Amino acid sequence: MKRLRVVLASLLIVTFVISSVGCGSKQTTPTASPTPTPIPTPTLAPTMTKSGTLAGNETWSGIVYVTGDIIVPEGTTLTIEPGTTVRFAHNRESEDQLTLENYFQWPKLALYVYGTLVAIGSPSDLIVFTSDAPDPRGADWRGIIISPKPSDTANRSIISYAIIEYAHKSIMFDRGFPLCHLVENCIVRFADHLFLKKLKGNELEGGSAITYWDASSPIVRGNIIYGTTHALEVSGQGNPLFENNIVCFNQKRGKYYGGANGVRTMGTETTVFRNNLFYQNWWGIEFNWGSRAIVENNIVSGNDAGLVICQGDPQEGESYPTCRFNDVWGNGRDFLYDRHGSWQSVSQERFGINNVSVDPLFSREDFYNANFDFSHPGLKDCGNPDLYDEDGSRSDIGPNWDWSWVDSRLLVPLK
Repeated sequence: MKRLRVVLASLLIVTFVISSVGCGSKQTTPTASPTPTPIPTPTLAPTMTKSGTLAGNETWSGIVYVTGDIIVPEGTTLTIEPGTTVRFAHNRESEDQLTLENYFQWPKLALYVYGTLVAIGSPSDLIVFTSDAPDPRGADWRGIIISPKPSDTANRSIISYAIIEYAHKSIMFDRGFPLCHLVENCIVRFADHLFLKKLKGNELEGGSAITYWDASSPIVRGNIIYGTTHALEVSGQGNPLFENNIVCFNQKRGKYYGGANGVRTMGTETTVFRNNLFYQNWWGIEFNWGSRAIVENNIVSGNDAGLVICQGDPQEGESYPTCRFNDVWGNGRDFLYDRHGSWQSVSQERFGINNVSVDPLFSREDFYNANFDFSHPGLKDCGNPDLYDEDGSRSDIGPNWDWSWVDSRLLVPLK
C-alpha cells in the first residue's frame, strides 16, 4: 500500500504541473440529444455486505453493499458473477478541502486488487460497480485499483461486460509490466466530479475512467467511455494497448477546471492507441512529458482540439508521438502545439504522416442510439496498410468491433 501511495502521489504531482499551465479556450458543455428511456435500476436489498481484507478466494453475486475498503491480497482471487451489482457506500465529507497533502486521508472507498479480480459478465447480465447514493455523481467512491507484484505473472485480472460509474478514478492499473490485464466490452462513465484542490489558486483536478502508471501494460478494448474528466491517463514505462474504444463527451464542467481529454499521455511509454473514436472531448489526445505514443487508425473528430503536443513546463521533455493513418476532422483546431504557454496551430507533419480529413458521419444521436458503424468511404480499408482486419482486408480507420451487446437504453444521458 505504501508503494502504491508513493506512485499515485507522483502521478498526481505530474498531473498538477501539466494542468496548472493553462489550456486552450473555454468549452461550453453540450446538451445531450433526446434519447430512449434508460433501463431503470431497481432498488433491491443487498444479498451480502462486505468490508476489509479477503481471508481467501471469494465469489460475489446478487446485490453487494460495500461499507469499507475491500482488499484482495496476493494469492487470492475475487470472482464476481454475471448480473451482480456492487454498491459502494458514498462519502462526500470535506470535499472542498481536499488537497495533494491530504489526498490519502480522503474517506472514499476502493477495491484494492493485489491478487486477481475476475469480473466477467455477459451481454444480458452486466456486472455493475456503482455508488449507493440516491443522487449519485462522480467520485462517490475511489475506484478499482489493480496492483499485483510485477513478478507474479499468474495474476491477470479481467473486467468484461461491466458498467463502472460514479468513481473518482474508475479503474487504475499500477505495476505489472509482464502482465496483460484486460478490460473489454465495458461502459465506464461519470468519473467527472472535480475537487482535488491545487496548491495555489482555485483550480481543481478531476478524475479519470482508466489510469495506467508505473509500467503497467493492460489491454483496454471494445469499451464505451463517456462523461468523465479524462477518459484515459497514461504515465510510465509500460506497453499498454488501447484499441476499438468509443471515447466521447469528456469535458470540463461547471466552475471546475483542470483539463478534460479523451487521452492524456505522458512519459516515454510506448502506448498504442489504435482504431478508437475520440469525439466531442475537450481535447482528443494530449501528448506531454516526452510521450512516444503510437497513434494509428483513430477517428479524432468534434473536439475543441484534436491532437495536442503540450510542453508546458520548461523542464519537460518534448513529445514526439507517431500519428499515422488517423482521420482528424472537424475539431476546433486539428493539430495544436503548446511550448511554454505559447499556443499555435501546426501542420500535421509535426505529429506524423498519412493522416486524413474525412467527415466520419457520426453524431450525438448516433452515440445515444448505439449506432457505431464506421464503414464509410474514406474510412473503410483506409487504415495502416501493414495491418489487417479479421477478414484479411486492409485495416479500417475507426472502431472495428462487435457492438451488438450495447442496448441503447444503457447509455444514460449526461446531466
